[in-house]
Amino acid sequence: MSVWQVEEQNWHDSRQKYKVHKIQVMEGSSTFCGQPFYRA
Repeated sequence: MSVWQVEEQNWHDSRQKYKVHKIQVMEGSSTFCGQPFYRA
């Protein structure tokens, strides 16, 4: 796997986690409130 592919995968994973976080916020979930768990 090339470096570019690794970076692309990391970007995709970050986007997916961010999307999940946004959905939880919109649903009124406070489970991750103040916890940027998707950041390295």
